[in-house]
Amino acid sequence: MKLTRKILSTAGVLTLWVFNVQAADTARAPDDIIAAHCVACHSVGLLNAPKTGDTAAWEERARQKGGLDGLLASTIKGIGI
Repeated sequence: MKLTRKILSTAGVLTLWVFNVQAADTARAPDDIIAAHCVACHSVGLLNAPKTGDTAAWEERARQKGGLDGLLASTIKGIGI
């Protein structure tokens, strides 16, 4: 369970960091970034995206991607977009 929290927390922070780097001159709230870039797919599992709060799916995705580094790469590149 601790690994799951660490993975989800780190993935969330890294996702927010990626979007903040792209728009460094414009400060935005994390909820705004998530609403603009993540919710469309992750709220409903569109294109097999792991749903927000589904720890089992996120753990499996982390295993498939080789851990947090793989999740970060997917965050930057995007999947199914």
